[in-house]
Formats: sequence, structure tokens, C-alpha cells
Amino acid sequence: MRRVGPDIPLLSELTKLKQDEILSLLSRIKGLSFTPIPANRFMKLKFSSRIYTRKSVKTDFSFLFDKEGVEVVRFENFSGIPETYDYDTDTWNYDGSIKATPLVHDFQYEGEVEPIDFSTLRSPKSMTDVLREANSKGLIQSYVVDYGSREFLLDVITLNPEVKEAFQYFPFIRFVAHLRGDEATFYLIELFMPEAHLREVAEALEEVRDQVKILFAPRSFKYVRRV
Repeated sequence: MRRVGPDIPLLSELTKLKQDEILSLLSRIKGLSFTPIPANRFMKLKFSSRIYTRKSVKTDFSFLFDKEGVEVVRFENFSGIPETYDYDTDTWNYDGSIKATPLVHDFQYEGEVEPIDFSTLRSPKSMTDVLREANSKGLIQSYVVDYGSREFLLDVITLNPEVKEAFQYFPFIRFVAHLRGDEATFYLIELFMPEAHLREVAEALEEVRDQVKILFAPRSFKYVRRV
């Protein structure tokens, strides 16, 4: 579903299931939503004042990113690890043995481009006729798929690719954006977690804390508009 999003007619054609059957199956998944990723040759993310940036979970130190946006070199769409989610019980069962596999999108920066507001990556859209048309014309390259009851979002910025690899074993990884810095490429890792698994994520962060440059999250966790 990362490829086609909530396009029920297309899913019906691909799976040979009736549209009513697909809708019935999808309706059983709590918190199901889709965030389209545009298929541009180049991409920049703009971080607005609504983003709360901090270096410590105990302090309120914050700042803004470049108003002109940050160049995205590569975007890895993980959408978690679906195999670890039980939609009947709305729980995750995982032991760290499965690694999330991304859909990878590379970007080549050329000239000026209007930056995308980072907050739009947390604004799931339903499959309207406009989105369906954009999908058919190749204007959307994939969808970040969210599912299950989850309350907390955390973004991690690091220069170390091993940190990125470590978090790929967590089923709560949404995406990783490779961002071009002044001196090196850095990684923005987004995690969307249920309260029941905050401890595991906190323990993982403790192990790599020397490699994590910044943690940040919105001031309010009410950032997702469900489909």
C-alpha cells in the first residue's frame, strides 16, 4: 500500500478482491492513514516555527531550521514493519529480529525549488479524485502508511548511519530523510510510537545518545488528521 495508497479501485484490480472486501479489511485497522510523498526530481523540507526542537528531553532549548529549506538527498519510506502488527488486538509483537525495508527515493537538486513544509509529512490525506489523478500521472511516488493506536512522535537527528540502521529494527519507524548539511549529510529519523513501547525506544536512545545530535517533536501531539 506504500506504492498506491488508499486507491480502493486500484487495490481491487491488483488483489482481485472486491472493493467492499478491501474496505472491510481496512476498516479493521485502527489509526490507518496515508501521507503522500511527491515525485519531484528534487526536494527541500522547510521546518516551521510549529516544530519544537530540543537537545535534551529535560530542557526547553529550541531553534528553527533554515527558512529556505534543507535539501533532501534521499527519502526512505519505511512505514514501520507490518508483520509485527496484530490488527485484531491493536498490538505490536516484535523481538528485534525483523528489519524494516524501505522504499527508497533519490533526489538531485537543480536550481530553485519551493520547499515542502515538514508538517505536511504528518498530514495524512484521503484518496480524493485530485490525489487519484496525481497518482495516475506519477506525481506521487509513494505513501507513508500509519496504522495502529500510537500517541507519541519523536524525530532523531544524527550523523551516524549506524544509528539509522539500529532504528530500522523498530516497527515504529515512519521514514528517514537524508538531509544535505554544510559539511556532511545527516539523517532525520521519525518514530511514531504507542505509549506501551516508549521504554524500549528510550533504552535504544540511551545506547546511542552520544551519536544523537538533536531530538525534536511538536509541542502538541495532536498533529495527525486521520483519513
